[in-house]
Amino acid sequence: MISLCLTFILVSLTVTDVETTGSSSEFYDKFTIRYHISLILKGMWDNPVHRQAIVNESKSGKQFVKFINMLMNDTTFLLDESLESLKRIHEVQELMADTDTWTQTPRDQQQIRQRQLTADERQCRSYLTLAKETVDMFHYLTVDIKEPFLRPELVDRLAAMLNFNLQQLCGPKCKNLKVRNPEKYGWEPRRLLSQLADIYLHLDCNGFAAALAGDERSFKRELFEDAAARMERALIKTSTQIDQFRSLALKASEIAIQNIKREVDYSDAPDEFRAVELRERIEAWKREKKKAAASM
Repeated sequence: MISLCLTFILVSLTVTDVETTGSSSEFYDKFTIRYHISLILKGMWDNPVHRQAIVNESKSGKQFVKFINMLMNDTTFLLDESLESLKRIHEVQELMADTDTWTQTPRDQQQIRQRQLTADERQCRSYLTLAKETVDMFHYLTVDIKEPFLRPELVDRLAAMLNFNLQQLCGPKCKNLKVRNPEKYGWEPRRLLSQLADIYLHLDCNGFAAALAGDERSFKRELFEDAAARMERALIKTSTQIDQFRSLALKASEIAIQNIKREVDYSDAPDEFRAVELRERIEAWKREKKKAAASM
């Protein structure tokens, strides 16, 4: 009975029949529907018997990979929309805080900005509520379930999603997410950072490190170091967890360097160029190792 119920929930989360409302807002309605179904799944997870059924389903159920794929799609969309809304809110709040500039802004432009701010605030609250639930689901599922998340057809996308959002939170433009009264929107950056870090740690293995290293868009050793330093200062994680986080980043960085070495084609280059190029890359690798050793 539990297995049948679980299968129904997973199918409901991944198949569109339950989400076909026929309204013009159908695309957005599906997130609300999935939100309420996900609350049922979370309730099941809190029950040891039901939790084991979910773990068993992840090993044999055909729907689970589709479910994870849906979860990644939803998380990517909802976090993107939430963070973009926060950036726009930040921009308008900064503009309004600059009294001289704001008073010199034409009245019609002020009204447009204020209307956009109201719309962004409403959207931000809504999307953050939904996004927090999808991230929560990743967070608690990866405690006991690993293999499906590490499958070749999923792991690269998952690594890229995590890296991109880590960059949003800890990268050079993270200040653009700072807004006044963040609780008004349900914005908890420390909580999100903590959960992302946990997901990295839950999935920590050589295969996952390789997937992180393969993300050329967002993966940078410095990004992980910045994130670790933030968590250290804010006491978000224990020293053991931060050490493991740094170790995973180092492992991924070493794999990335090896990938570069394999990809560089020296076949048409003069011997002198090949020697210099390889030496530079090896020196960069040594510097990374030395820096990592000094930070531990």
